[in-house]
Amino acid sequence: MLNFNKFLIGFSAVLVLAFLFGFSIGFILCLLLIGFLITAIGSMSMRWNFHLRAFTRTKKISEKMIAITFDDGPNKTYTPIVLQLLGKYNAKATFFCIGKNVESNPEILKSAIEKGHQVANHTYSHSNSFGFFNKKRFIEVIEKTDVLLESFTGKKNHFFRPPFGVTTPTLAKAIKTTGHKVIGWNIRPYDTVLKNKEKTLKHIIKKVSPGSIILLHDTHDRIPYVLEHLLQYLQKHKYSCVTVTELVNNETNA
Repeated sequence: MLNFNKFLIGFSAVLVLAFLFGFSIGFILCLLLIGFLITAIGSMSMRWNFHLRAFTRTKKISEKMIAITFDDGPNKTYTPIVLQLLGKYNAKATFFCIGKNVESNPEILKSAIEKGHQVANHTYSHSNSFGFFNKKRFIEVIEKTDVLLESFTGKKNHFFRPPFGVTTPTLAKAIKTTGHKVIGWNIRPYDTVLKNKEKTLKHIIKKVSPGSIILLHDTHDRIPYVLEHLLQYLQKHKYSCVTVTELVNNETNA
C-alpha cells in the first residue's frame, strides 16, 4: 500500500512543479487539502501500512481459523463473562490490555492467562492525545505496560495495538526502537459505537473469512450477546478461534 515516506517525496515534487509552472494559489491549496486528507486517512487505516507495517490478517492460510481480539480491558464486569463464553465454545482469544486496567483487575488478567488466552499491549492509559505523543512518551507508555504484562506471564510481550488504530511517523520510530509487532484487524464492527447488537453481529459474520482478525471490546453490555452468537456461527461453520500468535505463526509458516 501507499507508504508515507514515498508519498511525502512524491507530493513534495508535485507541489514544487505546481509552483514552478505558476498554478494558482487556489489549485495549490486544493493539493494541500488532498495531501492532508490522504495523510489523515493513512494514519487511521492500519491496512494501508502508511507509517508502519501492521499485521491485519493472514492472507496465506489453508485452515479455517480466525483471531478474535478484545481491546481496552480487563474490565471487571464484562471480561469474566467473555472468558466464560470463550471457555464454553472452546475458543481462544487475544486481549489487548490497558496497563492501568491491568493494575485495577489483576485477578481477571490472571484468569485469562490461566485459560490459555493471549494478553498483549494497548498502552498504559489509552490517552485521547495518543497520536500527538513524542517518541519518548510512546516508548514510555508501551514499556510500562509491557512490564506489567510480563509480571503476570513471565514472558516478554512482542505484540502492540495502538489506541484507535492511529499510527504516526513518530510512533513508527518508537516501534522500531521497542521491536514490537503491530497488530491491526480486518473486521471492525464499531461495537462500542453501534448500539444495535444484531447489526454488529451481522457486520462481523458478513466479513468473516479464514485468517480474519476481529476487533471487539470487552467493555460494554452488548458484548455477551454478540460474542456468544458469533461463537455459535463460527462453530457451526467449522472455524477455530486462535490467538494472534498462532495466526501470525501460521502466516509465517505458510
